[in-house]
Parts: sequence; C-alpha cells; structure tokens
Amino acid sequence: NIFYESFFAIYKPEERTKSTLFEVTLRTLVIKKIVKVFKRHGAIPLDPPLFIPKTSLRNVNSVTVMDDTGLLLQLPYDLTLPFAFYIAHLKIKNLRRYSIAKVYRKNPVGGQPREIYECDFDIVCPIEHKFVHVAEVLKVTSQFLNEFTAELGSYLLRLNNHKILDGILQMYNMSKKDRETTRTIIAQNLKINSSSNIRKTKILLSNTGIPEKAVDLLINLFNSNGHLSETLDRLERQNLNNNMIRDGIEELRQIEKYAKAFGILEKIQLDLSLVHNYEYYEDLVFQAVLLKSGNIDDIVAVGGCYGSLVRKFVVGKNEEHNFITAIGVNVALDKIVALILRNPQKLSTTDVFLYSIGPNMLKDRIRLASYLWSLNIKVEYMYEEGSSLEKIINHCKLFGVTWLVIMRHRTYKNGSIRIKNIETKAETTISTKELSQFILQQKLLHTEKGETGKKMDVTALTVDVNVLDNIPVKNKSKIIYDCKLRLSPALKILNSQSVIKVLMVDIPFDIVKEIGYRYNDNLKNNFYEEPKFQKYRDKIIVLLENLQKCFKQFPLIFLYSFKDNDYVLVSKLSRCCLL
Repeated sequence: NIFYESFFAIYKPEERTKSTLFEVTLRTLVIKKIVKVFKRHGAIPLDPPLFIPKTSLRNVNSVTVMDDTGLLLQLPYDLTLPFAFYIAHLKIKNLRRYSIAKVYRKNPVGGQPREIYECDFDIVCPIEHKFVHVAEVLKVTSQFLNEFTAELGSYLLRLNNHKILDGILQMYNMSKKDRETTRTIIAQNLKINSSSNIRKTKILLSNTGIPEKAVDLLINLFNSNGHLSETLDRLERQNLNNNMIRDGIEELRQIEKYAKAFGILEKIQLDLSLVHNYEYYEDLVFQAVLLKSGNIDDIVAVGGCYGSLVRKFVVGKNEEHNFITAIGVNVALDKIVALILRNPQKLSTTDVFLYSIGPNMLKDRIRLASYLWSLNIKVEYMYEEGSSLEKIINHCKLFGVTWLVIMRHRTYKNGSIRIKNIETKAETTISTKELSQFILQQKLLHTEKGETGKKMDVTALTVDVNVLDNIPVKNKSKIIYDCKLRLSPALKILNSQSVIKVLMVDIPFDIVKEIGYRYNDNLKNNFYEEPKFQKYRDKIIVLLENLQKCFKQFPLIFLYSFKDNDYVLVSKLSRCCLL
C-alpha cells in the first residue's frame, strides 16, 4: 500500500528516541528516586488532558494537530502549560501534584514529533502563602538533586525576581518594544552567566539603542551575582529609586527567610542575569544548575511562580483566581539520565537472580522468589529452562544484579544452593534456609556503611516488642531502645511492613538463630528436647508458643537475643516456600 509506505517513511521514530534496555532501567530508577521526594511533600500523581486548544504561547516549536471537527489542538510543549489550563478551568485553589510524562517538539524536517521525558512538581495555593511555597519547591529541588550527588556532582540554585529587571527598565522610561528586546537578549545570551557572555550581552544591548546608563547598570548588577543574602545587601546599597525594584527585593528577603528555615540558603545564588520565560513566570524564577570545577556546567531544572499564566486561561470574570498562585519546578528527566550515562554507576532494580540447573524447576524458582519477595528482597528468576549460565551472568552484569543464586536439581532437593556475587565473583555454598538471612545481612552491611555517622530517631520506629523474660523495670526501656537501634537498618529494608513484631528473649544468639532455622524448617519433632537445648528448654517452649500466636497476625517476626544484642528473622511464608 503506497499510502502506508509513505506514511511510515515520514513518521518513523527518530534514532535518538530509541532507548536501550539499560536506559529504560536507568530512567525507571531515576524516576523512583525523584518521586520518593515528591511524595514526601504530599504530592499526588496528576496528569491533565493531553490536548489543549492551540495558544500563542510556546508557538515556535510546539506541535499542533487538527481533530475531525477542524479544531486546532496543541500537544504539550512542557508539563506546566496544560496544568495551568487545568487549574483555571477546574478552579483549583489548593493542590500538590507531580507528573511524569512525554512532551513534544516540532520536528524540523516534519513527520514524527520529537519526544522528551519531563517531570514536574507543582503547588497551587492562596497567594498569601506564595513565598513559603517557593522556598519549599526549592527545597524539593535540592532534595532530589541530593539523591544523585554521586552521579551528577555538586549543584546550586540560581534565583531571580523579574521585577528587578522590570523596575530598571521602568526607571529609564523604555518603550514596550525596547523592554521586550532587552529581555530577549538577556534570556538568549545569559542562560549561563559568564564573563564572556556578559561582554557579548553588553555589546548587543548597546547596539539596540537602549540608554547607555541602563546598560551600564544592568551589566554592573549581572557582575555582582553571588550568595542570596550578600547580593541582596549589595543591591539594597544601590538605593535604586523604584517601587517595583523595592518590591522585588522584599520578596527575595521573604524567600531568604524561609530558605534558611528549610536549610537550603547556602545552595541559593541570586543571579540578576537570570531571565527565563516571561510568558510563564510573573516574578520569581529559578534554575538548578550543575557545577563543574566551580563553574556552571548544565541546567537540569527550571521553575518559578506562574499564577499569571493560570489567569490567562480563566473564562469570564473570575476574581477568585487573582488570589491564587501556582509554583512549580520542571525537571529535565532525559538530561539527567543522559548525564548519568556519561559515567554510569552500579544501578539496579534487582538484588537476586534465581538460576537453576536441572529439569522442571520453575515451580521451585517461583516458590523461592515468593519467599524472598515477602522479605522485600528484589528478585528476578529464570522463566525458561535451559538458558546458559554465561547468558544469565551477562544479564546480571548489564542490569547491576548483585547476587546470582544457582539451584542445582540434586543439591537443591537436599537443601543446598550456591550463591555468587556478580561484582566480586566470590562464590559460596549455603543451605537454602540461610539464603534470606545471608541476603538481608549483606544488605544491612551496605545500609549501615551508607548510614555511618548519621543519627537515627529510633523512638519513631513502629516496632511492637514482646519481652518474654523477666527484666528489671529500670533496665527495660534501655534494652528496648538498644533493640530498636540494632533493628533499625533492617526496618529500612523491610519498609513494606507497617508494624514489625519482635520477640525478645534472654537466650544466646546461637540458640535463637537455630530456633529460627528449625522453625522455618517446620519440624514436627520437639527439637528442644535435644541435649544442647536443655538449658533453655522452658524458654524455648514459651518462645515457640508466642511465635505460633504472632504468626496469626504478623507475616514476619524478629527473634531478638538481648543477651548478645542480635536477631534472626522468621517468616510465616518461608515455612511453605523452603520445603
């Protein structure tokens, strides 16, 4: 069919939009980290409708389509514009939302539009709460960038208030055309503030007929960028006689106050050369920029206040929206992924891969995977019989899987497996019942290493501790505190459990550990009658009775030895998965 051949010749996907499996995995991990920060601030996922009526905003590279009635519609150029349209038409007054979606750019040669992933965090609020929410959005930006310090390096937040530039242009009675020309020149040439860019900007401004005093003042201000507090002090000493400039400085002082409370003041630089998207951002605007050797290297997020953009979409006389504003940050998701790919770290969505050698072992792999999933261990398993070990190892290396569990038919039936660390290539043989404890212990070592030097509020942990032995009242609270402190890294890993049950006993850890393993083995015989258990026979019976009762309510239980300050984890599910 000639039509279809010509259609696919024009609308075939571009090469640059094709993603490797590793890129898809990396993007998923980046999104997961960013969304975790957004949710921490109470945001909900919300995507406005894909199409909005065609507007004059962002008209150059936006993608326009026509529906079957002849109405022109616009695909999202970014995630801010359709959300502003959504706020105005639904008359939203309070909302925290995030969105992760594709945005579209016009293809210069026609055909399939370019697709880019972006990520937004927005707060809609009454205008009197504007400044504290601007500071909070800056805090959110700082928090998600902190998640990628190892991959992206250091950063700073460039902040400006468009009112200061507008006030200067107003001081010199510049025409509307000259004001627009000035903004355009600054926006296009000072995306990154550098001495060479400032010199170029000065020449361009001088050649447009703008008053020489205005040019000199602007260049002087552009050269005085620095820490927010210090730059505001210098700006106030200029004694610029203009109400709009004074309002702009006062608003930045409000941001300074709240940024200090949020603990991000040191990350904020006041950059009076920052002019970004006047059509959207009415006054306060910011960028998150990465630093390389102390200089700005890449812009990875932009944001600001866009209440005026919302008001452009209000239908009829709706004065309520004059008292509402919106603040947001737009994250260049694809750029962050591309930057991390320059120097990829070990990134993984999986802890363990289950591989078997022998016939008809799919059910065994599924049962073992189910058990490990119940402990919040991330597991993949081999779906097909007969895959080569070399192929599986290469898969683990590509996707950053830490451990490969090798289940040989004969040895697995005898309760033995082999576990290989993909990174170090170290191998060891352990019993099947020790696998979960081995993996959790390794994850705990990694967690504890990462948490060195950090204090944890263990009193906030949701832990239900049953003390099964007589402990003096004066020591009880300290022992429970020590117990929570010892368990705290494990509780971070087992974050799927809302409440963790702990049975605390005055029994040596070696005995507690064996009790856990014996219970997991679902042995019917009274193993506590064996000679090595006789000393603690009565305590073991009490412990087993409590275990049986607790498993009616809790899927996971810690057995904690306060004698040795150590624990073993027992899972109800393991009793049917490890046989």
